[in-house]
Amino acid sequence: MPRTILAIRDPGSPDHVSFHDDEAEVRGELAAYVRRQRPPGRAVHPLDDGEAVTAWFGDRRSKYAIGKVTVPLTAGPSS
Repeated sequence: MPRTILAIRDPGSPDHVSFHDDEAEVRGELAAYVRRQRPPGRAVHPLDDGEAVTAWFGDRRSKYAIGKVTVPLTAGPSS
């Protein structure tokens, strides 16, 4: 089963890497990450998650990546 990975590099913060079952879960984690940050130059983040993510990563040197990793099934120990 493939896993979906979220990686965030945000200057001044520790790198963030998390593993998820699907891209919807990753997008939720990405929005939650942004909402935990103090919005620069405004009182609050936009209400829409997609807009909040776009505003955060568009205004800063921060970057994120979403990728899929598939690990082949391995056989159990042989008798």
